[in-house]
Amino acid sequence: MTERPPADETRPYGAAPAPWPPAPAPWPPAPPTVVDPASHQHPYASPPPYPPPYPPPPQPSAGGTADIVASVVLLVVGLLAGIVASATAFVLQVLQIGCEPGDACSEGVQDGVAIAIAGPWLVYLPLGAVAILLMARQRPSWWASTLAVVGASVVWVYGSWVAFDSATW
Repeated sequence: MTERPPADETRPYGAAPAPWPPAPAPWPPAPPTVVDPASHQHPYASPPPYPPPYPPPPQPSAGGTADIVASVVLLVVGLLAGIVASATAFVLQVLQIGCEPGDACSEGVQDGVAIAIAGPWLVYLPLGAVAILLMARQRPSWWASTLAVVGASVVWVYGSWVAFDSATW
């Protein structure tokens, strides 16, 4: 009977000896990489005991910072312009100087002044609130801010036009 060679002689030339103790197998074992879709089986033995994670929150728009800066600037400019426009609308009361009390001239000027004072705020405040909500939800809000400023300006110009058109010169 031939004798077994020593362990060092069974290795190929230059190979390192096997580590001792041997590395443990990974735990838990990895799920199978290929699952037959027709089997309708989950790759794990049972589904995990916790609910799946929530989807990630929506990412801000590509122009997030620029949009917020533009919206805030437009809202501040619109606020200041609305204050100045309402104050100057009171000056339109001067147009009633040539009108007799109770005639169409006086009523038209009063209507125009009321539109020029309150109208811009009835447009600006709701659209400004929409712009703020859109910014809070990280959605593009520049359009609501722009529409608020432009819409309030148009309403003020219309109210001033009604007042000037009703005045008798």
